[in-house]
Amino acid sequence: NPLVSNNDIESLRNRTKATLKGEDPVIKLLDNRMRSCFRALVVSNPLSLQQVPTSLKTGRNLFRRRQQQQKQQVSSPSESKSIDTFDSLFKRNARQEFIRRGFAFYSNELAEASLLANKSINLILSIYGLEVIEKLFVQACQT
Repeated sequence: NPLVSNNDIESLRNRTKATLKGEDPVIKLLDNRMRSCFRALVVSNPLSLQQVPTSLKTGRNLFRRRQQQQKQQVSSPSESKSIDTFDSLFKRNARQEFIRRGFAFYSNELAEASLLANKSINLILSIYGLEVIEKLFVQACQT
């Protein structure tokens, strides 16, 4: 093709090979960002994040507020505000994290995938966790 030089073709061929091998610097950067997002989200628990106080106080007001909210929910569940579930809180936090890291266009899909990854890890740990963790502790103690 007269519009494309041999140097351009060779450059494109080399860039394609580097991309497919995972050696392209841009792909490496995106891959590292994605891995760090998933690592952080797989071990996060949005419910515990919500319960951490922002300042140290006696806790009495917080305890009373929770009691009042629980009473309202029992007395009038249809009128009370819906409580966020683990899934909705996790997805919201995940979307915010992916947007913050530059993946805004795919944040909904990535949030869903990270929720599934979190659930998978938790299920695997609840089924096989003791066996795996005990082996790791024994191996660590032997070295």
